[in-house]
Amino acid sequence: MATPSLHGLPDELLQSILSLLPVESLLAIQLTSKRFSGLAEEPLLWRHFCRTQYKFWNPKHHIRAKFATPVTDTDWKRLFIERRKTDRMTVESLESILATQRGRIDKAENIVTAGYDAKDVLLRHCNPLPEAEDVLARRYHSNAVLGGIHRAMAVEELKGLIKQEVVPLERALGVYDMFVLGQREGDLDDIATRLDQIARDVREQYPEFEELTPRKKALTLATYVRANELVGVREEAGYHALQNNFIGIALLGQEHTSLPLISVAIYCCVAERLGLRAQPCGFPWHVCATVRPPTGQDLEGIDVLTNEEPEPMYMDPWRKDTEVPVSDLKATLSQMGATPSSYATFLGEASTWELVLRTGRNIHNSIQNAHRQQPHLIAGGNPTPGSERVPVWASTFPDIDGSFYAMLWSHLLLGLQAGEDDGAAARTTRRRTYLPYITEHIQTDYQMDVPLMETHVLPLFRDLPEHSRLLETLEIVRTGDAQAKPIMRRDAKAHNVRFRIGMLFQHKRYGYEAVITGWDPQCSMGDQWIEQMQIDRLPNGRDQSFYHVLVEDKSVRYVAEENIHILYTQPSSSLMRLAGKYFKRWDPETRRFVSNVKDEYPDD
Repeated sequence: MATPSLHGLPDELLQSILSLLPVESLLAIQLTSKRFSGLAEEPLLWRHFCRTQYKFWNPKHHIRAKFATPVTDTDWKRLFIERRKTDRMTVESLESILATQRGRIDKAENIVTAGYDAKDVLLRHCNPLPEAEDVLARRYHSNAVLGGIHRAMAVEELKGLIKQEVVPLERALGVYDMFVLGQREGDLDDIATRLDQIARDVREQYPEFEELTPRKKALTLATYVRANELVGVREEAGYHALQNNFIGIALLGQEHTSLPLISVAIYCCVAERLGLRAQPCGFPWHVCATVRPPTGQDLEGIDVLTNEEPEPMYMDPWRKDTEVPVSDLKATLSQMGATPSSYATFLGEASTWELVLRTGRNIHNSIQNAHRQQPHLIAGGNPTPGSERVPVWASTFPDIDGSFYAMLWSHLLLGLQAGEDDGAAARTTRRRTYLPYITEHIQTDYQMDVPLMETHVLPLFRDLPEHSRLLETLEIVRTGDAQAKPIMRRDAKAHNVRFRIGMLFQHKRYGYEAVITGWDPQCSMGDQWIEQMQIDRLPNGRDQSFYHVLVEDKSVRYVAEENIHILYTQPSSSLMRLAGKYFKRWDPETRRFVSNVKDEYPDD
């Protein structure tokens, strides 16, 4: 009886078997015979690997188009090998970021430059096993680099607006989602895909849709989005909720709530996919949609022979599914004090540029509202009786700091508020307003975005006084990142330093929770700071040891030893989310965080 052999199987079956092998095994079996060598080169096999092993692709690959074309049109094996090289680069750069504090900006830039080609690998490292030795550090830095990729993509969309390129409304508004995306779905492609699906669902639910007049199409769409709760806010109390400003969250989140601007934007984007010409208008306070018929028709579907643009209809899908009479809108404008000569501006189509800025202002208002509504949640304040101290950043969805940072970027790059003179001087003045804030964020929380600032912001201030100051600031950040940290030994000079890196404590006076990230045998601040903080009025003055600490509210502070009360309890969830910036993990036995800054404090 003959011994069974793989060579006796038909090529189709062998290819199916080979598709189940790890790529490394496939490359090995390719060396065993000419037949396997040929089968392992089959483009269908490598396209299968590209499709199944990678979800995210850099837009430069045009991967959707490639998957839709004949398999032989693309060198799938070369493409797969290219992705594997990017995987290795990403892992090596990430491991180096975790190993030392030095040179993190350049290492992160290597990964960010790869864009979505690095995302699959990063997502795996964003969720390490709980028992991993460096679980907190790996999670923190992987998420930080992933955020850098998302922000770089968002900034490119804003630059498209600046260059007066045609940027679809959903992509322009989706810029804000990219700044707070994290590991969720809801990126620019997800937003477009969801809008495409809604348009298909409308056609499926209303088989006669294409036979309707443009007016009835607009009304039918409003009925659909309202009936399926794709627009609006369920409870008036939640009107100013931060999440209501994000088109991706509105489309892909569970609640689908949104402010009028976002609701109208969703309506207009779907309307465009259904053959209507729709755009949010510039109406103050409450945005409505202007809907126009296809070119060559009026709203009743009757062919028009003149070149004159038919009058639009107005829809407010946030409030109702019926048409809004233009007379009502004009009456409202009159009550607001607007002059008839300005009606055309308010009732005309708003530019995508204006809508992005308006959304940014709404985000800013929501952030301010969050702080007003939850004052007891701000670290440093006293919680109300029976409530838990939770920093605002940890209790607000989406990320409140990332939302504010997104607003800063959009307003700095685009440069104008609605109604301001569209001139170079006005644009520069507005940019100057936001530059100090975004620079502060770069220095404290977003150092990995230094390359973004160098590429996109620095040129905006060329030949202006701000250019040299900004360049100096970015160079200082880069230099601090590139240089080795000064080594702090626990020698005779540090004999009075009682506490160690990674110890959890509560501030005796202010009550906040924090963790020690560094120390000095004596206060190292200048006389001005010492005087301002009244350090010499402390019982032990300036000669006691002082500690650099990371606080639960994300701030970094400098605390005298006498104000530290060491805790041996489990850290708060908010501090655990932040600790990976400096620590590998929490050790439940020692009740301390395990240091990841050994290059600076080797004895701790």
